[in-house]
Amino acid sequence: MPKSNIVKELNNLSAKDIFSMTLFALYKLKDNPKYATLSELVYVLDKESLFNFLSVFEGLTINVPKLSELQEIIYGLMLFTLVNVQEVPYDEAFNQVYKPSMDREALKKSYETICQVIDVNEFKREGDHE
Repeated sequence: MPKSNIVKELNNLSAKDIFSMTLFALYKLKDNPKYATLSELVYVLDKESLFNFLSVFEGLTINVPKLSELQEIIYGLMLFTLVNVQEVPYDEAFNQVYKPSMDREALKKSYETICQVIDVNEFKREGDHE
């Protein structure tokens, strides 16, 4: 491809494409498989979010959970809310939350984990003061 065509093509790239290409080049430059999927982040995060993400997590290794794993915790939190906040008996609350497609033991474990996490940690929202 003649040089003028390369310049023309580069000028046609969107900002997301440029950031993606930059992150892919980083992967190739460092020859580190941990960087392989970074170039896809630009297509799910806007520029500001991408830079915030990179500044907060720079140098760290992050494992991204499956959506099904996150759902298990959400259902465990729903069960916790029914039992521990709304004081619905556990068996009744479990039956309200449980769906046949779910892993019964995973829901129980999620609930138990949420109980432990909330018991050990104090969670406060921004603006909450004692």
